[in-house]
Amino acid sequence: MKIFVSEKGQATPGPAQEITLSAFDKLNHTELRWLGGGGVMLNSIDDRPGTGMLRYAPAL
Repeated sequence: MKIFVSEKGQATPGPAQEITLSAFDKLNHTELRWLGGGGVMLNSIDDRPGTGMLRYAPAL
């Protein structure tokens, strides 16, 4: 993991990365993406019947 630091020594976000349709594919692992405005996208394994959809929960 690369940490970006400003001239003042403060941590800063890295460059923006595009989220493509492949981010919504079924995975064999859990993937967490930080979104603008404090939101997150969590794509994880859930093999229970009827749970094959990615669910979105806005940040509170």
